[in-house]
Amino acid sequence: MPQPHVPAFFVAGDSVAQQRPAENETLSGWPQHLPSFCTRRLDVFNFAHDARNAGNFLRDKAIHVLNLIRPGDLFLVAFGSTDQHVSRGDLYTSPEDYQDFLRRYVSLARERGAVPVIVTPVCQAEFAADGSVADTSDGYPLYARAVAEQTGAPLLDLHRITESLWRRLGPEATRAYFRWYDAGESEETPRGRVDTTNLNREGARRIAWLLAQETARLGLVPEAALSDPPEPLDLGERPRPAEPAPDAPLPDEAASNGIASRSVRNGSFITADANFAGTAARGITRVVFVEDAAVIGSTGVGPGGHWMWRRPVHWAGGQHRIGLYGLTEAEPTGRTALSFTVVDEVAAPRVTAPRPGRLTGPLPLLRGTATGARKVVVLVNGRWIGEAPVLADGAWQFQHPDPWPPGEHTLTFLALFNEVRSPATTHRLHVAELDALDSPLGPRPPSLADAR
Repeated sequence: MPQPHVPAFFVAGDSVAQQRPAENETLSGWPQHLPSFCTRRLDVFNFAHDARNAGNFLRDKAIHVLNLIRPGDLFLVAFGSTDQHVSRGDLYTSPEDYQDFLRRYVSLARERGAVPVIVTPVCQAEFAADGSVADTSDGYPLYARAVAEQTGAPLLDLHRITESLWRRLGPEATRAYFRWYDAGESEETPRGRVDTTNLNREGARRIAWLLAQETARLGLVPEAALSDPPEPLDLGERPRPAEPAPDAPLPDEAASNGIASRSVRNGSFITADANFAGTAARGITRVVFVEDAAVIGSTGVGPGGHWMWRRPVHWAGGQHRIGLYGLTEAEPTGRTALSFTVVDEVAAPRVTAPRPGRLTGPLPLLRGTATGARKVVVLVNGRWIGEAPVLADGAWQFQHPDPWPPGEHTLTFLALFNEVRSPATTHRLHVAELDALDSPLGPRPPSLADAR
């Protein structure tokens, strides 16, 4: 029987898809495992890389892919995990630009006779306080689906596939698919690592198998070309050391017990998905966390006494007081308290200057307040143009280094506490027509002109 023809796969994407060394257990890209599930040779040319978004990959790397791709090959475009982070101005892509870039990939692939395939981002291992899967995608899977529908490009809905899988597995078992390790659990992450975005090797294999099945369902590859998984892929829950039962008696409170929390201290303000990290005295093998007299989690202590922990589900907003104690070969240590406040919403920032209707020169100083935020991000037509830190008294100010073109500009301001963002504040800036714009500073700057 003749072997079914299988097209080559070309992958454009970010760190979730990036090729990793085969021996790396804690970090792996799903495209590198696709050949494992094919009955014949499958060529995968993986150009995905860390810190790539739909825009900078199109600018810097797409030409290399297009020069290699052949008619009939599949061009998998997998962005969104990086693009969505408005807190990272160097990587953020506005929804409008994100969709424009995806449409451009589709057009370029078709010009080369290839088949463009839109891939939605992996659903993160984030669970709400009630245990349901938390949607932290900021709508980017929806934007990608819309482009696939508009252009007629095939859609590999990886976000839907993984969200469904995480829902079935639940919070604790889902972490087995990610680069989420206690200190000392893996030699590759001796101090521990909590990464709810990037997959480990077994997780990437499972996702690759699900995607291979989806490519056959969509008719992108012949179903006869797929093989059975070479080994079981139902990971279940990664084996973890036993921890005290939720209703076990708690150790007595103590002033000190040899456990120090370095990342979250008494009185800290944190996000619902915050990581806790610190050190433990010699002899302590595990740190246990309790709230309302019940165990809510534990983590191992690695080399040098370091530990790292994150609650499998998000904290509810507001004030919390938890207890920490250590396990030793002899008996548990005493229990110390840690109080903190979880920030799950931020008020919209205020813009106090320039006042509405006032004319400004080409280098206006924007000022305002943002209570409870750490920084304010400035957007023009959805595009990031800068940010300003928020001081202890809530004040912020921002001045773009390039002169603004004369005329009216509509600006959007967001207050951020880490990844928690406020509702948007819109402000109009009126820049006067001045002779100074004809000075050696030159014509209006491309950055602001493009953003406009």
